[in-house]
Amino acid sequence: MRSKIAALAAGTVLLSAGFAAAPAAAAEASGRRTVEVASFDGTKIVTNFFPAPGLKEGERAESVLLGSGFGGRGATDPESGELGYLLDAGYNVITWNPRGFGSEGEVQIDHPQAEGRDVRALIDWIARQPEVRLDGRGDPRLGMAGGSYGGAIQLVTAGMDDRVDVIVPGYTYHSLNDALYPNRTIKAGWAFGLCSAGLQNGNRFHPRVSSICWRALLTGQVTAADEQWMREHGPDFLMRNIDVPTLFVQGVTDTLFPVSHAIAGYRTVKANGAPVKMVWTCGGHANCMDAEHDGAVDREATLAWFQRHLRGDKSVRTGPEFTYPDNTGARHSAKAFPPPAAKPARGSGSGTTLFSPADNSGAMFTGGYSRNAIEIPVDAPSTGVLVGAPKLTMAYQGRATNAKTSVYAQLIDASVPVPGDLPASVIPPLAEGDPQVVNGMVTPVPVTLDGAAHRLTIDLEDVVWRLRPGTKLKLQIIPNSAMFNQQRAAGWIKVSSATVTVPTTAG
Repeated sequence: MRSKIAALAAGTVLLSAGFAAAPAAAAEASGRRTVEVASFDGTKIVTNFFPAPGLKEGERAESVLLGSGFGGRGATDPESGELGYLLDAGYNVITWNPRGFGSEGEVQIDHPQAEGRDVRALIDWIARQPEVRLDGRGDPRLGMAGGSYGGAIQLVTAGMDDRVDVIVPGYTYHSLNDALYPNRTIKAGWAFGLCSAGLQNGNRFHPRVSSICWRALLTGQVTAADEQWMREHGPDFLMRNIDVPTLFVQGVTDTLFPVSHAIAGYRTVKANGAPVKMVWTCGGHANCMDAEHDGAVDREATLAWFQRHLRGDKSVRTGPEFTYPDNTGARHSAKAFPPPAAKPARGSGSGTTLFSPADNSGAMFTGGYSRNAIEIPVDAPSTGVLVGAPKLTMAYQGRATNAKTSVYAQLIDASVPVPGDLPASVIPPLAEGDPQVVNGMVTPVPVTLDGAAHRLTIDLEDVVWRLRPGTKLKLQIIPNSAMFNQQRAAGWIKVSSATVTVPTTAG
C-alpha cells in the first residue's frame, strides 16, 4: 500500500506523543524517575529521566534530551520509538512535557525566552544526576533529538546554551514566520490543524498564540504585532551561534516545514565551521505518495551521528554530507548540497485566467492538480533527478477586487497519476488519476492586480523528483490551494511571459 499523506488529526509522531506512563515497578527497577523541575519563572516542568540500561553504581553515560511534537508530552515508553533505540544504544535519555503541554504554564511555541529557558533549567538539573557524564561542573555531555516542535527547541537551545554538544533536529523550521506565513500568505490548512490539535488534552495556549490562530484563520491576515512576535522566536537568528555537530533530517513532501528550512539551517551551521549533515526522507508531516517512509534511515543516521560526535568514536563514518530520496523512494547521495548540477529543466509560456473566492484545488496538507490554471510546459532531461528550488520569472498584469492578493505556483507531472488508495484523512480528497503535484509543493506568489504591468522573480519550494523518458512536467499558476488562505479576491490575471528553471542532478 502506498504511503499516506500525513493528516494532523491522525496524530503523527511529530505532532503528538503518547501519554501513557510505564508501570511503577518497571520504573523502580530501571532507575527511571519523573520529577518536576522548576524553571526560571517557577513554572514546573514535568521531566522523565531514563538511565542508560546496565549502568553500574558510579558509572556514567552520555545523555540525550528528546523533545516531543506539538501538543504532545514527553515519551514514556522505553520499548518503542526514538526513546527505545536511544536507550538501547546506551544513552541516558531525558524527556519532558513542554510548558502548557502537560506542564504548568502556557504554550509560547518554543520561544527562546520561555521554552528555551525551560530547557536551560533542565540542563542544570541533568548535570546534577549521578548517572550523567560531565564535561565540567554543571556541564553534562549532552545531545538533543526529536522532531517538529522537538526539533525547533534544539535549534533554540543550542543557539543559547553552549553546554549542548550535538543536535539532531528533525522535520522542523528555520523561521516560524516563513513556515506558517510564507510570502505573507497563511497556511490555513496547517494553521487550523495545529491550532485545533494543540488545544486538545488540556493544553493551554498563551493568549498571543490563540490570537494568532483565530485571527489568521478568520481574516487570512497576521498583524504586524503578531508577525513581530513570531519573528522573535527564530530560531534563524540564533543559529549563527550554533557551532556543534548538527544533523538535519527533513521530509521531501513535508508541506508544513519544507526542506528549504533544513537547507537554510545546513548552510548556516556549515558557515559556522561545525560538522553538518542533511538527510532528506519520505517522512515528516507527510509521506511520499508512491513510496513508504523507511524509519531506519532516521534511526541509523541519528545513532551514527551521536556515536561519532557525542561519544567521540572516530571509527564511525557518518556517510555523505547530503542524502535524499526521489519520489519513488530510491535514495541518492552527494558530498554536499547542492549535488553536482546537470542540464536543468526549463519552460516558458503565457496565459490568462479568471479567478474568484470559489476557486480551490488540492488538500489541506498537500497540493493537487487545478483545472483552472495557466499551464507552462517544462522541458526536462529524460534521466536524472530534479533537486532544488525552481526559479520563476513572470511578467503579468490584471485587475481584482483586492489588488493585493496571491496566486500560487506548482509543478505537476502529467505522467504520474494520483494513486487510488489514499486515506480518508486527505481532506478534501484528491482525484484519482489526476497528475501529481511534484512533492505536493505549492508556493504562494504575491501579486498586485491594479491594471498596471508588473514583473517578479521568485524561488519556489524545493523539490526532488525522478526524471524518466515520458516525464511530462508543467508549471501551473493557479488561483488558490486548500493548503493556504481562501482566495479573497475576484478578477483576472494575464501572464504575458513566464519562465521557470528547475535544477537537476544526474542522480
